[in-house]
Amino acid sequence: MTFSASLATVFVSAGSASAARGFRSLLGLPGSGGDALSWKSLYPFIHTDFEFSRLGTKKRLSEVVRLRLDEMSNTDPASVESTEREPRSFVLTFKADASENAVSLRQDTYAVEHFALGRFELFISECSVADGMHLYSAVINRVVG
Repeated sequence: MTFSASLATVFVSAGSASAARGFRSLLGLPGSGGDALSWKSLYPFIHTDFEFSRLGTKKRLSEVVRLRLDEMSNTDPASVESTEREPRSFVLTFKADASENAVSLRQDTYAVEHFALGRFELFISECSVADGMHLYSAVINRVVG
């Protein structure tokens, strides 16, 4: 599998109080008032579909691309050493059948919707096309210092 490096990104537009609350929530910061998109919140939804659409467009069926969260890889050395610590950096790998998706997503930030996790924005990179599947990755990195 070919893997391209992508910058860590859970991305929320700033500029309003609700955007700031959303940003805090996505990063799992104190006072967020919501569930974070963390290892623990995402892990139960491996093998479920996420709907990706371009930012700033109205969601019409032709503009939505469904990607399946196929794998999560822990890249946080501190959590590997301690099983009690939740990973703060990890890679999400999404898959889509190349024959079913006429649209191939390019590296960019997308509006994402999930039946249980709600709406958020996520930066993804296309990794490769292998065995008739488009592979995409998103790197989440909350390691500070």
